[in-house]
Amino acid sequence: MKGHHIATLKGVQSQKSLYSEYMIMHKNGSSDIARMFLDPFTLKLYSSTAEEVLAMEKLIESGLTIAEAIEVLIENERAK
Repeated sequence: MKGHHIATLKGVQSQKSLYSEYMIMHKNGSSDIARMFLDPFTLKLYSSTAEEVLAMEKLIESGLTIAEAIEVLIENERAK
C-alpha cells in the first residue's frame, strides 16, 4: 500500500447503524472509497456488538426464530 492510500484510508469512517466506508484497491494501483448502506434487518443479522449478540441470543433462547428476534430488536430500537 502506498503513502497516498494510507492517507486516504485514515479518512475512512463509519456511522453506526447508518453506513460503513471501505477502500477498494484496484489491480491498476488506483483506489476508491465506497459507503455501504444496509437495511435495519441486515444490520441486526450481521451485527457483532456484544449488546446486540446477547439480546439476540436471549430472544432465540426464549423460543423465537432468528428472523423474529431481529424484528423484536428493530422494534425495540424504534421505540426508543
